[in-house]
Amino acid sequence: MDVGLPDADGIELTGRIRLLFPQTAVVVLSSHEEWAYREAARQAGAVAYVRKSEAATALTAAISAALGTQGTAAP
Repeated sequence: MDVGLPDADGIELTGRIRLLFPQTAVVVLSSHEEWAYREAARQAGAVAYVRKSEAATALTAAISAALGTQGTAAP
């Protein structure tokens, strides 16, 4: 999920998702570079925080880790 959603706060939604569905792994994707956003996402229950500037290299790894797999992305 993106931290800056049009109608909601992604950090708050992360916390709600984790309360309602504790087994759900939430990966946050954001353009925010500040450490405070990463920490807020972690405290809300996100398993990973990927900056959009790193999405091409880090998103697949974060999703694989959240799913508990070691797989690689298909070309």
